[in-house]
Amino acid sequence: MHTNLKNFAIAAGLGFLAVWGPSARADVLANIPSTGAASLFQSGVNNSLGDPGIFVGTDSTPSVKDGLLAFNVSSIPSGATITGATLDLFIGTVAGGGSGSVINFGPTRTISIYDESQVWGASTNAIGATTFAGHGSGSAANTGDATWNDAAHNSNSLLATLWSTGDPANYVAGTSVALATTSGIEGTTGAEVQWTSAALATEVQGWVNNPSSNNGLAVINANTTTAQTFLAFWSASGAANAGNGLAPDLAVTYVVPEPMSFSLMIFGGSMLLCRRKSRRLAK
Repeated sequence: MHTNLKNFAIAAGLGFLAVWGPSARADVLANIPSTGAASLFQSGVNNSLGDPGIFVGTDSTPSVKDGLLAFNVSSIPSGATITGATLDLFIGTVAGGGSGSVINFGPTRTISIYDESQVWGASTNAIGATTFAGHGSGSAANTGDATWNDAAHNSNSLLATLWSTGDPANYVAGTSVALATTSGIEGTTGAEVQWTSAALATEVQGWVNNPSSNNGLAVINANTTTAQTFLAFWSASGAANAGNGLAPDLAVTYVVPEPMSFSLMIFGGSMLLCRRKSRRLAK
């Protein structure tokens, strides 16, 4: 009888560990809003823009425009395992489409997102803008804003923080592999554009594991030579100003392992109960 009770206790404990110990909760969805944005302008190296959003591609010159977006993932618990990540942006205006609404205007675009490896300053000019009209070249950067030349602008060039290797677009596109690429993007105002990949999920995992590595994402149009390829996407502040609900969203799914303490408590309780029973039987 003593042996049977002992075997029962071991089996029960292992059963509880199998059910509770290594299991993980179901995927949790976190919608991470953007906490900052900057447009960088090749034709205005000391200009920047955060409201109403980011320009990505070329103008009629053609001159290149690149976008940066910041995200704070601190709401995701430490120790979580990221199982998926999708960036959602919404088109605010289309090159050559004027200031009104357009549908399938111009050629389709291919746009990639990259890990931005350097700390940069979100733009603080044009605060309150509700439309992209008149903002295609940005405006004079404030101190700390990211520009084409500077990760953090200063009117005193000696106090500015330069990009480590030229402008950020040339740096990431020339030395990094895109985290995700979306092709065939049509020029339709208000349309949603998504980027998702295992590499993006891995990037977010790195941000959760090491918050100091989180410098956000660079958004870059593949066509930097043909005139008028840009699309402009709403930033969080721009969408809030306009009240249109078209803010950037980083949709992240993750799981958190179940704590072991409850499982061990059950196992320990089972063993103690069975030891007491075995002693009574032995008497």
